[in-house]
Amino acid sequence: MAAFLPVPAEPAPSPRFLTTRWSLVSSLRHEPDEARRDAVLAQLCRAYWFPLYGYARRSGQPPHDAEDFTQAFFMRALRNDLFAKANREQGRMRTFLLTAFQRFMRDEFEKNTAAKRGGRERTLSLDAMEAEQRYQCEPHDIATPEDLYNRRWARDFFATVKERLRREFATEGKAAVFAVLGSWLPPGGSEGDHAAAAAELGVTDGNFRVLLQRFRKRYRALFKEAVADTLESPDEEQVNAEIRELIRFGA
Repeated sequence: MAAFLPVPAEPAPSPRFLTTRWSLVSSLRHEPDEARRDAVLAQLCRAYWFPLYGYARRSGQPPHDAEDFTQAFFMRALRNDLFAKANREQGRMRTFLLTAFQRFMRDEFEKNTAAKRGGRERTLSLDAMEAEQRYQCEPHDIATPEDLYNRRWARDFFATVKERLRREFATEGKAAVFAVLGSWLPPGGSEGDHAAAAAELGVTDGNFRVLLQRFRKRYRALFKEAVADTLESPDEEQVNAEIRELIRFGA
């Protein structure tokens, strides 16, 4: 059984976050190849470990215990096929995961799990120091652990949709265009100097406005597509409601 690679500690989320959706979770039920299952599970763990670590810290756990809780949760999830048992009928992906983690933190199972690390156990390497550094960058005036979890989820979601768009532009040979327009996207995006941006791209102000409009339209399409795959019933109303919540959480 292959061991997991260390969890990325960089502040920016991995592009893997975008692929850790209900469609990927559902694939676990029909994947006979153990190596491929391990790869999918590793993606899931890497994508979600920091929002859960932040939840544990804001719940009052010290750094070491929060790291233990998070690692023990994923070890239990892997052994019990938590993700394979999940289904879209259980609601939003982010709600499903947080509910499972909350249930786990109320349980005494993690005490036994922490003692069983090593040997033939599959391990998920978390750098507690790096995780804590990321946590210390989060606002300290957020009211509840749930609010912090949702904020981190939303922020990672915005960032990884943006990363997907960046890769799309790079593949099309338009990396320079993305480099100019990327700062105009949420969260934190604002109306900048159109004339300066147009000059940087070598286009007229009118052409720049059209380019920016199309750029934002593509971003919204990718965002909407990603949101739909995290919902139990991705109809227009539910998708729009989830988008509004993500905007509120990520602001």
